[in-house]
Order: sequence, then structure tokens, then C-alpha cells
Amino acid sequence: MTQLDEPTTQPAPPPPATRPIVHRTATVLTVLGRTLMACGALLLLFVVYQLWGTGLQEARSQDKAQDTFTERLEQVDALDPAVLDALRNPSSSTPPTTIAPLPTELVNLLTPQEGEPVAFIRIPKIGLEKVVVQGVSVEDLQKGPGHYDESPLPGQAGNAAIAGHRTTYGAPFNQIDQLAPGDQITVTTVLGTATYTVSAEPYVVSPDQVEVLDDFGDNRLTLTSCHPKYSAAQRLVVNATLVGQPFGALPSEPTSVQVPTVVTTPDGLPATTTAAAPSTTEGSTSTEVTTTPAAAGDEDPSTIGGDESSLDLDQGLAGDSSAWPAAAAWAALTALVCALAWFIARRWSRTAERRPWIRKGVVYLAASPVFFVVLYFCFENVDRLLPAY
Repeated sequence: MTQLDEPTTQPAPPPPATRPIVHRTATVLTVLGRTLMACGALLLLFVVYQLWGTGLQEARSQDKAQDTFTERLEQVDALDPAVLDALRNPSSSTPPTTIAPLPTELVNLLTPQEGEPVAFIRIPKIGLEKVVVQGVSVEDLQKGPGHYDESPLPGQAGNAAIAGHRTTYGAPFNQIDQLAPGDQITVTTVLGTATYTVSAEPYVVSPDQVEVLDDFGDNRLTLTSCHPKYSAAQRLVVNATLVGQPFGALPSEPTSVQVPTVVTTPDGLPATTTAAAPSTTEGSTSTEVTTTPAAAGDEDPSTIGGDESSLDLDQGLAGDSSAWPAAAAWAALTALVCALAWFIARRWSRTAERRPWIRKGVVYLAASPVFFVVLYFCFENVDRLLPAY
């Protein structure tokens, strides 16, 4: 036998016991890789939701708030002009006054409920035009800038404070760091338009420095937002000073207001009188109206700042821990939709004689609308848990 006739030796096959181990390892790695890819895709989608999806949500809320605020302004225009003038010009030089009850409609307009539109803010330098809602809770700031409900309304005496997001939910205060002394801010409420000028460069404070919301004895507007961008570690603050005299404020018990009363003598010339109640005498007429604005400085300091104030720079920006149950429920529902789609696609594709991947694609395509709707609500509740910025 020659060397060519010698049988060739084949490598021995691996022992049967090692094949299942290799197969299981490959399966585990495949599942792990797909899981990591899915998690990465979900994180990317969540970033897209925060930067753009929240903006769409805020835009819808702003459209609705704009319509509501316009209706409120129309309601105010229909009220007695003398009542409005008494609140808009509480320091009127006309000596005579008459006391009468405030219209219920005006009281309701001056005491908005949380989440309702309360003002319209414009900052020409940064192109900001937004409706301000009452309150600074997580839900309130998702609608737009929020007015600290324990501070005076913009235009009134004291420190009116407004908070807003910087990078999410429309990012209304995204560029307030660009404001400089002298820049103009106008805020329109049901009482009229108040003009403020920025009084100092924007500055940064920690979230616990609530003293920036205190009443400093002047008439100012304070804007607060998160700092730096994409973070809630600090707060950016802008102060602006009111130009001109402040509007009047509702008394502690808003039942009456003092309004100038014009009394004319028989010769048609105005006369001054200190009548405490409306009266009509022969040869004279009196105009009776309702409103008694509280004098500047009469407000309780605890309601507009000060040591006893409950105002909080973290309110609405530090996350809402009560959203855990809803976030967990929507996350579970999202996982269930994914699992059902995968299970149906797997079972149906096995019955295909050719191109089973086509059936898988049809199932996943049909499940996509349901998946993205459920995922949207999941992201919405997860976002409530996180610090807002």
C-alpha cells in the first residue's frame, strides 16, 4: 500500500453534550443583544418625546388657553368701566369715593383656578409670546409658563413671580439668559397691560433659595427657570421692575371696592364730597360703582413672599413622585403589547410555506399604531417622575 492509498483522517466531531451548551449560549447572546437594542431605541424615542413631543402637547394647551383668555378679556370689557378704572388706577386723584359690592364676574376673573389662563406675557427681545396659567405644578407648567399662585398677579403691587420650562414643553424660557438691563417685558391680565424693564443681569441660585420670591417692598416681576439647560440642578432668575403705578388688588374679603364718585353742582362744575354711601339730592347726581383696591403694602407678606411664604422654586420642576403607579401601569401595558405582537407574529409566520418574514412584518405593522399610542402615555407619566427642565 502506498502513501496515497492511506485513508485520510477526519477531525472528530464534538461530543454531543457540548452542542446544547453552544446553542444556549448563542440564544442568550442573541436575546441580550436584541434587548439592548430595544432599550437603546426606547431611550432615543424618549429623548425625541421630551424635546419635540412635549412641545406639541404644550402647543395644544396654549391654543386652548389663548381662546379661553380671549373670552375672559371680552367678559371684562362688558363690565362697568368705572369699576375697572378703580382697580386699574387705585391712586386716582379724584377724592370722592363710593363703596358697593364687587361684581361676581370680576371676582372670578381676578381669582383664577389652578391651570386656568391668567395672563399673556411678551418679551420682544427673545420672541416670547405665551399664555401664563395659574399655578406651577407639574401639570400647570406642561401648559406653559405658570404664575406662582401665592404671589400677586402681574401688574399688581409686590413681587409677581412666573416659572417656565427651559428645554421641554415648548421651552418658553429657553432664552431668558439673554435678557439684559433695559429689556422690556409686557404682561397682559384682565386689568390691562403692565410693562416691566429688566433691572439686572440674569443670575443663578440654588433651588432652596426661595427668598428670590419675597416681597422686597417694590413692584417687580420675577422669572424663574432651570439652569443649566437640560438640567434641574439650579435656577435661573430674571428680575424686572414695573413701569408706572401698579393695579389695585382685591381686598382680603373681596366684597366691596372704593370707586371715584363724580358729583356735579347745578352749574355743571365738579364738586368734591366725602359721602360714605351713594346718594342723590336735588340738583346733583352721583355715579355709584363697586371696587376697593387694597392699598399697596396692605397685603399679608405671607401671601407674596417673606419668611412665612410657602413658595418653592422646586415646585413643578422637581418631578412628581405620585406618578409612579400610572408610569408602571403604562410601562406594563407597553410590554404586553410588544409581547402579544411578537407571539402572534411568531405563531403565524410558522404556518407560511415561503417568506415567513412577510407575515411577521404585517403583524408588526398592524401593531405599531397601538404600540406608539401606549408608548406615548407611558413616556408622559415617566416624564412626570423626572426633574423638569
